[in-house]
Amino acid sequence: MGRVSHPNSEAQTSEKGPAKVTERRENRTRFEGGGDAGVRTFQELLSSGGSDRRILHALTQQLDDCGEEELKDMLKVLDTAEVRGSWGKRMIAVQMIFERWAEIDPNAALGEALTLDRWDSSQAMQSVFSTVVETHPQEAWDLARSVTEGPLQREASEIVLGEMAEVDPQGAFALLKSTPGLQPGALFASWARVDPVAAMEASRTLPGSGRTGILGSVFSQWFRDDQKAAMTAFDQLEGLERRAAADSILGSWQGLDIEAAAAWAIEHTADCSDRALQGICQEMSRDDPQAAATWATEHLRDNVRIDALESVFGEWASRSPTEAAEWLKTLSNPAEQVRIARNGFWWLAWSSPEDAVALAKDIGESNFDGWFVGQIGSQLAGLDMKRAMEIANSFDTDGFRSGMQQGIVQSWMDVDPDGALAYAMGEENESKRSGMLRVIASELAGRDPEKALALARSLPPGQSQTQVVRAAVEQWVEKSPQEASVYVAGLDDPVVKEAAVESLMRRWAWQDGEAAFKFAESLGGGGASHSGMLQAAGQWAARDPQGAFDYISALPAGGSADKALASVLNRWAGESPDKAAAALDGMGDSTPQMYESLAGTWAEKNRGEALAWAEGLADSAAQAGAYEAISRTWAGRDPTAAGEWLSSLADGEPRDKAAMAYAQSVIGVDAPSSLGWANSIGDDARRWDTVKSLANQWYQRNANDAISWMQENGFDDQQIHEATRD
Repeated sequence: MGRVSHPNSEAQTSEKGPAKVTERRENRTRFEGGGDAGVRTFQELLSSGGSDRRILHALTQQLDDCGEEELKDMLKVLDTAEVRGSWGKRMIAVQMIFERWAEIDPNAALGEALTLDRWDSSQAMQSVFSTVVETHPQEAWDLARSVTEGPLQREASEIVLGEMAEVDPQGAFALLKSTPGLQPGALFASWARVDPVAAMEASRTLPGSGRTGILGSVFSQWFRDDQKAAMTAFDQLEGLERRAAADSILGSWQGLDIEAAAAWAIEHTADCSDRALQGICQEMSRDDPQAAATWATEHLRDNVRIDALESVFGEWASRSPTEAAEWLKTLSNPAEQVRIARNGFWWLAWSSPEDAVALAKDIGESNFDGWFVGQIGSQLAGLDMKRAMEIANSFDTDGFRSGMQQGIVQSWMDVDPDGALAYAMGEENESKRSGMLRVIASELAGRDPEKALALARSLPPGQSQTQVVRAAVEQWVEKSPQEASVYVAGLDDPVVKEAAVESLMRRWAWQDGEAAFKFAESLGGGGASHSGMLQAAGQWAARDPQGAFDYISALPAGGSADKALASVLNRWAGESPDKAAAALDGMGDSTPQMYESLAGTWAEKNRGEALAWAEGLADSAAQAGAYEAISRTWAGRDPTAAGEWLSSLADGEPRDKAAMAYAQSVIGVDAPSSLGWANSIGDDARRWDTVKSLANQWYQRNANDAISWMQENGFDDQQIHEATRD
């Protein structure tokens, strides 16, 4: 959309190539009417009424004449001005701004895109790379790889590959294969439009189970473009590849000809997944839910039939709620009634709350999830607050009443916040009052954080006050994390403070990990400081693991700093374990727990690489930490192979820690083997502590076998008594 849908005349006629890009960047760098005037016009357009097409066409014409400074100011407008219409208008404006910016200076455009919040950043990067790829594919790839390693670099690279596949799919595929860790979805979605046969063959060479999903996406596009050719290729497939293709064919076909798709599905039921068959039922129900229910009942086996009828009921309830509810009551199996009703119940509540209430009473209140119940309350409140509360209080189940009341209060806040607050404060039950006040605080904080916090101060210490503070801070941090942090730092109650820090970190640490971490560090110890540092470290590492590591590793060793660094290494190892290991090895002042944390994550990703690294560690304590994590992971997946590895280890601390972890991991599936390895630990104190703990676990499940094993292995009566006492 945006500039892509309404290109200017120059963009339509220009040849691709560096010369033209250079010409655009050199000759069109300033808005002729002046920066301030251009920004004002931009703001007026976004805030105006009228059709999106007219507004976006006007934005296109204006942006074509803007320079970098105007674009920066326009981004600020998006954060300060009210954008009338929908969020889609803001999203498209972001895309258009960054497409123009990429024409002027791709590096600067990307740098600015990476400073935005998660959603805007993704949209902006897409625009930057799609613009650059059009004329300079290699430049776009190099630009993507220049992003700091981590999730953002991966996202940028995948965007470029998807764009490149439109013009050079083989080249994009070669880059994919030479760059570990990238997902191929975007690349193959584009490739399938250009050359589905080559895309299919390439997808079959991908490693891992994910290749079948990629092959399915190729068939989805292929079937839309050439049904006959796609069907011919499908007939040659077998196994999981055949199923993935069948699902994709059904998904595309049902939108074109549901009757033909349903007939084909009956002939190929064995080839189709449960999810695809449910999709057929849901599509049929849009025209005739009764026919869809009959089709599912006649052609699908039990579990698939129930799941399909859930989909049908949801669609039916959104269109004819009373008819859907009456149909459900005709089913003879009560257990099936509940299963079918639960996922479609939300639609029934949305469309006809009175029918939803009646059905809930008929089937049984305790069978329904509290969130759905809240939707009933919200819908009833839109009709009549007093009547809604009467209905809520008429239920017998506490959870049902409470869920409805919270939904009612949420709607009440839109029309009479003082009345909703008065009602909540009058509730005598502490748990119910807390639930309603949490809803009120969340609504208030979105409009007026100070008012929400004034409400918190008016409450006595306890669950209600904690919930209100938590909800208020969670909303406030969206607007101003600095202001929210000042308030949180001033809290005296340690329980309330820890809850508030948790809410603060959830958003702030993603936006600015370093600032969030320093704030948690400044709290000076205690539960709030400790949990805040751990949360901030994890979020920071998700965006910039090297920066998080450099800062936290420079802190004095011990306590929260060590655990925070372990959290960073854990996150880092999920993306680049070799780099995390190199950073840890070069640190010089580390703990076994840090090596354990890194090795555990690495072993989940690639046990062979993790083990090779651990075997090369010179420090015995570090190696012991790494071996402990690897053994725990390995024993859970392949205890036989892990046991053979343990048998090859020399005596010492690393072997003891590995044996202990192995024993703890297999106690639930092979107690004799578990106790045997525990009893082989060389250190006397660790050996007895481990044997005693595991023997007690075995004793709780099978007392006679546990005692017999200890007697056979030379433990005296006193030791057996100590290990097996409750």
